[in-house]
Amino acid sequence: MNSPTAKSALCLCALTLVPMTAHAQGLDGCGTGIGLDVGQHAAAVADLNHDGILDVVVDGAVGWVQVRTGGPYVSILGFADYALHYSDRVPVSPESVRQIEVHDLNGDGDPDLLVVTRQGLTVALGVGDGTFTHPRSLECDGGSLGCSAEVGDLDGDGDLDLLVHETGTKFLLNDGTAQFEPGRP
Repeated sequence: MNSPTAKSALCLCALTLVPMTAHAQGLDGCGTGIGLDVGQHAAAVADLNHDGILDVVVDGAVGWVQVRTGGPYVSILGFADYALHYSDRVPVSPESVRQIEVHDLNGDGDPDLLVVTRQGLTVALGVGDGTFTHPRSLECDGGSLGCSAEVGDLDGDGDLDLLVHETGTKFLLNDGTAQFEPGRP
């Protein structure tokens, strides 16, 4: 980590941030973020601002998630290190966050957010600098078990769709611009 050319990242391990190299962990590139369940807190790690350093999205208070981008800083003693900087706060449905996923949902090359709460899903489109616009809520009838979602190309058209688990299972097909409609692959 002392080399200025080393590709560095942040990895979330049981609520402790540990500097790591993204390349060694196989986590570089857009859309290759990993979702984590850290105790009662949901989190995801991905490069949200295209700087080669992994960033963190973690649930905040009920009703929003917090985006923190990683970057170098120099301490008072002159040692180079890495820190998380506040980047954005994204509103989500007003229940506890259960799942955070980072994928390029609209095909523009920038990572987007999928946030799942007990009773709903929120999609927020990434700008490419660690901030997000146009958060949209998608209905989910989670019943007593709550909602969960899987992301994948369900209909073979090249864009990422959603398989939503609620009181039953439903397919939400992406039109390529992160607009999702119920359908069958």
